[in-house]
Amino acid sequence: MDLHSLEFYNANAKQYAEQTMALDVSHLYDKFLPHLAVGSHILDVGCGSGRDSLHFINQGYKVTAFDGSPEIVAQANTILPIKAKVMLFDEMDFEPKSFDGIWACASLLHLLSDELPIIIRKLRTFLKDDGVFFCSFKLGDGLRTDSHGRRFLDMTKEGLRRVLEECGYGGIDVFTNDGVGGEIWVNVFWSCR
Repeated sequence: MDLHSLEFYNANAKQYAEQTMALDVSHLYDKFLPHLAVGSHILDVGCGSGRDSLHFINQGYKVTAFDGSPEIVAQANTILPIKAKVMLFDEMDFEPKSFDGIWACASLLHLLSDELPIIIRKLRTFLKDDGVFFCSFKLGDGLRTDSHGRRFLDMTKEGLRRVLEECGYGGIDVFTNDGVGGEIWVNVFWSCR
């Protein structure tokens, strides 16, 4: 994550956590969780407010969660029964094939286009052979900076499909959904099951 985006999340952690906790992403859970047995281990990449980790834990899953912002992690840790860790993408150092599912909801979108395949390949090494992977980006084409100074890598369906396939994820499902304020999100779901 770039410095300006990290500074935004550190400075606005409480407000950001409150806003994102209320978002209904059950349609994404419904796509992801049926492929994982209860008790499976999920890596929540860029866990933000802890909303998704908490949902997974409440459904009976084991979760490891991290985010690059210390202040966001502090917010997440106020609601989670586990301790989320402060970690940047390039600091990830998990055991190979240790997770049944990887959930990267609105987190990889702060990478540069040349960083994205590196991190996606790295995440693949942490996923079990029969694992499940999910990630999401805002619909668009290329890098942009918002009014708060946050950097976003927006993706088209075709562009995201191409990146994932180049990283060894074949047979992926790419779909869009509406988000807050009329934004459209591009999502990837992949399972080798």
